[in-house]
Amino acid sequence: MKKPFEPELPIGKLVRVYRNVHQNCYSVVSVDTGRVVAHADTVRLRDCRFHVNPKGVAKIRETRRKRVVAYVQGYFMGWEGKQEQAQQSVRFNPYENESFVDAHGSRVDTSWFVDLDRKGWIWASL
Repeated sequence: MKKPFEPELPIGKLVRVYRNVHQNCYSVVSVDTGRVVAHADTVRLRDCRFHVNPKGVAKIRETRRKRVVAYVQGYFMGWEGKQEQAQQSVRFNPYENESFVDAHGSRVDTSWFVDLDRKGWIWASL
């Protein structure tokens, strides 16, 4: 785990998590303040929603440049470990999809539990 900016991120805090391609990790943003509170290799969340900005996706397709247009919002559950409930892979590719999708290409909007792992995979309970 990379170092959090806050002394301890409390369990149950509502956060947004997105893939930081420049630092090869996840950026964890506090919903309360809108500021990045940590960079991490793995993150565990519960009661999650998957958000995609459609205008941002259109801009990516137009310019072919990466930018943050998608994130997972949920309640922080910790940095390490795998939740047994999170077994379906979920992904987002702005060049192929308008939203997060599962392995079968079905749209995914919510999940009870989400694990974001070191390899960049998102595992969810669907």
